[in-house]
Amino acid sequence: MYTIRQARKNFSMLLRKAVRGEEVIIARGRTPVAKLVTVELLALSLLARAPQPVIPHPTPSLKIG
Repeated sequence: MYTIRQARKNFSMLLRKAVRGEEVIIARGRTPVAKLVTVELLALSLLARAPQPVIPHPTPSLKIG
């Protein structure tokens, strides 16, 4: 975990760590407030949480007569 001050000072290093897949947490004091992730990981995370579309099943035609 890195403080905001450390994150500002070492931002390039933290980006490299995130690209390698390492978890980078930024904290205000001792409270975590942000997680640095790659765009690809963010997109995958958002896709995993997206609601799946509902595909209606075709109903058989009713023949009256």
